[in-house]
Amino acid sequence: QVIAAPTQQQWGGSVGGPIKKDKVFFFGSYEQQRFRNPRQVVFDFGTNFTPTAASREAYDFYQSLQVPFTATNDARAFLVKVDYNFSPSNRFNIRYSRSINEALNSNATGNSLFPNTKSAVSNNGTEKDDTHTVVGQLTSFFGSTLVNELRGQYSREQRPRIANQPLGPNVNNAIGDFGTVRFLGENLQFDWRAQVFNNLTWILGNHTVKFGAEVNHTFADQLFGFNQTGRFTFNTSNRETILDIMSLGGTVANRFDSPLVTYDRQIGNLRLSLDTNEYSFFVQDAWRIRPNFTLNYGLRWEAQFNPSPEANNTSLVDRVRGFRFPSGHTVNPTIIPDSTDQFAPRLGFAWDPFSDTKTVVRGYSGIYY
Repeated sequence: QVIAAPTQQQWGGSVGGPIKKDKVFFFGSYEQQRFRNPRQVVFDFGTNFTPTAASREAYDFYQSLQVPFTATNDARAFLVKVDYNFSPSNRFNIRYSRSINEALNSNATGNSLFPNTKSAVSNNGTEKDDTHTVVGQLTSFFGSTLVNELRGQYSREQRPRIANQPLGPNVNNAIGDFGTVRFLGENLQFDWRAQVFNNLTWILGNHTVKFGAEVNHTFADQLFGFNQTGRFTFNTSNRETILDIMSLGGTVANRFDSPLVTYDRQIGNLRLSLDTNEYSFFVQDAWRIRPNFTLNYGLRWEAQFNPSPEANNTSLVDRVRGFRFPSGHTVNPTIIPDSTDQFAPRLGFAWDPFSDTKTVVRGYSGIYY
């Protein structure tokens, strides 16, 4: 017998129909997920560990952090779409979708979340994401052999990542972790994209020719940096030594004042803001050479034009510019080269060896960027 996990529920529904018969139609859908994953903080003190007077304070502090908590992953998504037939030859549709996600205590790496963790609740945070997308498409038929598709899209995303303890340093050792998680702090990502795409299909006898072009503008702004509030790491796995270093009144005069401890701190403004423009063009042909053999071939070209980096740290730029790395490469940090030579040929075929529409052999190759 299979029993559904009580910690995760998913539900949703959709509805659609005509607004005006044979002219205007609508469709809407909604989905939601609720997820709860109980976890327990269990620090690794080793087998039969008994603290001494020098390590008691830190040991008791770690014990106070061994508490249960709940990780969540809640999501909501909905979509609204309207189709409008202007005429038998022109069809237009527009849709708007939005997804909202909030995951408490869900900063993690890897694929599995085990029930026990040696990271305190302070060494966790909230992952959020809010995305809006609008897409419109116009399909026009010019006779029975010519079809044009024009599509436009705009999307924007905001992704705040909030540390449970936003100001304290991270402490990492063999016993466990607490304090601000090293990849959080003041973290916020915002991006948006605008795209226009046009595709024309032309049927010429045994040839189905397609060609089109696309313009894509992307903007991204991110505040991010590892170890924003500092990080202490211990170069020993001896539990007594670790706790002694962290305890006031132990054999170490001041907490963390030991050559076995390393402190790292991020510097810089942690800000990245950039936009790029991408252009592409393609032409392809599906040539039905025989009733049971079709040859597909085409060419696609893409280009990306990059922004100019902020390179006002003259002393650092001068050290890097022209320096030959062990790989033999040099770099100019004041320039992000544009990519304009992305020519991508494609070639493929479809073959029905017995001409009975039951078996097909396909092959395809190309260069991709």
